[in-house]
Amino acid sequence: MEHSKESNRCRETERRLYRYKTLCGRIRDHRRDIEELNDMNFDALRRSSKSFVSMLKSGMRMDPQDAFEAQIGVLRSYLAVDEYEVRQIRRALRYVRDDPYYMSIEYKYFRNMTDEESSRAMKCSLSTVRRNRSRLLNRICDALYGAG
Repeated sequence: MEHSKESNRCRETERRLYRYKTLCGRIRDHRRDIEELNDMNFDALRRSSKSFVSMLKSGMRMDPQDAFEAQIGVLRSYLAVDEYEVRQIRRALRYVRDDPYYMSIEYKYFRNMTDEESSRAMKCSLSTVRRNRSRLLNRICDALYGAG
């Protein structure tokens, strides 16, 4: 049972690492969208934004200004969740960043390189890349989820 829990934590850690670049992009997109909404003429927004119009037509009794602010609130909540996740990942990566084999994490999860490509780039054997990435992944997992 304990091995299964640890295995699940490691798989979830890998999923989080793979999502990291996408989350960073989403954060930029959310910030840009919020900025555009804040800069946009309210009447132009009412004519052009499908999500805004759907808020007004969803059966909710909301005046247009409240709908506008709700739309920005939704975007800010998405932004906050994504920023929190990125902070958690960055914090966990600090525990391994100075390791000589850190690039095995960078190459696999952030650059989508194969183990063979990582091995060539790091000038070490395939088994060395895999062994050290696994070791570092366990440390990242502990940083994200704790020891227990």
